[in-house]
Amino acid sequence: MHSLRSQKDGWKRSVKSSSLLSHSPEETFALGEKLGLLLVREPEWPRLVTLYGDLGAGKTTFLKGLISGATGISPEEVTSPTFTTLHLYEGSRLLYHFDLYRLEEPKEFFSQGFGELITEGELCCIEWPERIETWLPNRRWQVHISMLSLESRTISIQ
Repeated sequence: MHSLRSQKDGWKRSVKSSSLLSHSPEETFALGEKLGLLLVREPEWPRLVTLYGDLGAGKTTFLKGLISGATGISPEEVTSPTFTTLHLYEGSRLLYHFDLYRLEEPKEFFSQGFGELITEGELCCIEWPERIETWLPNRRWQVHISMLSLESRTISIQ
C-alpha cells in the first residue's frame, strides 16, 4: 500500500492521486487514520473529505480511522449517521460527519443549515456526496472506495 506523506509545497502534490490497495479492514482503517492525522497537521489542506463507494465498500471503516486520527476519539465511538444525517465528533477538534444516503432532495440538506457547516473551516466528511455534488466546493478531498473481494479494496484519494 502506498503511504500518505506530508509536504509543505502544495496540498495536491502531498498525496499522490493514485489508487491504493487495502487487503483488510485494518489497512483501510490505517489509511483513513493517516489522512486524519495529516489533515490536522496541514492547515492549508482542504477541510472537506467526500467519500464515494457502494454500500459495504468500507466508507465507515475508512472514516473510523480518519475521525479517530483527526480528533483523537476512540474508533468505537464512530458510527455511520445513516438515520440522523449528521454526527458531530468533539475530541481534540471538531469534525462533522454527514451520511446523505437517505437524502431525497438537496434542499433538505440546505434547509437544515448544513450547507454552512461544510464551508466554515472545521473538518467535514460526507458519505454519499453525489446527492449534493453540484453544490460542493471543488477544493476538497475525494476518496473513492471500490470492493475487489470480501476483504480487499481499491482506495483512490484525489
